[in-house]
Amino acid sequence: MTDQQQFGDELQQQHRLNDARMEELKQEAKKDPLVSEEKSLLELEGEYADNPAFVKHIQKLGDMYGKIRRIRKDGCCFYRSYLFGIIEYLLQQREERIPAFAALLESKKDLLAAAGYEWTAIEFFVEALTDTLAELQSCAANECTNRLMAAFNDEGVCNCITFVGRCLTATHLKLNADMFEPFLEGHANIIEYCSKEVDPMFVEAEQFQIMALSAILDYPVAVCSITANMEPVTNVFPEGREPVVHLLYRPGHYDLIYKKH
Repeated sequence: MTDQQQFGDELQQQHRLNDARMEELKQEAKKDPLVSEEKSLLELEGEYADNPAFVKHIQKLGDMYGKIRRIRKDGCCFYRSYLFGIIEYLLQQREERIPAFAALLESKKDLLAAAGYEWTAIEFFVEALTDTLAELQSCAANECTNRLMAAFNDEGVCNCITFVGRCLTATHLKLNADMFEPFLEGHANIIEYCSKEVDPMFVEAEQFQIMALSAILDYPVAVCSITANMEPVTNVFPEGREPVVHLLYRPGHYDLIYKKH
């Protein structure tokens, strides 16, 4: 066997191991709900008991935020947490806000088509979102949160809603390519970037995706980032706006968090 053949065999073996590990992680993640009930933010301390620096940062974050909804770690956590947070915000004044959001979605048809997403191809997915909104508008007020949780923990419904978020994200990126392409790394253009980093399900979001989805929907989001080596830092997208959704970012993952009243 030549060195080149041996290298090829080793590379294939590594790919098989990586694929097996990814499948193992996916199956492990499925044990968690897609969206959890609200929990105390300080529960996170238990995950980092062996990392005092991280625990200290969580405690500092706890000065401002009291609750967290844990989101399944499957590569869709940003889209799921942000869209869930938006709908929770709509429910605060559902009679006015839900119809306005539904009209906003309808108004994006031409933009989606311009970016290559024909309405007939994505209408099924959009209907999963609009049907959820319609149900939330008509149900008893004390049932809204339970209905929302049920929708987002139904894998079929939630994946449809997440896919709509991805289409809207890619639409904004493609139609504003001049803004994003100068900062691309590892991709020839924004079309290639979207085909590999946005359109496929279960691919994690980066700052581009946060900027794009919050811009096209115009619901500002605050992203509070913490790492072992960095105290909590908050960025708002779009910049300078008052956020209606708050997310916690830890390396590779987003959860939904709630300010103390």
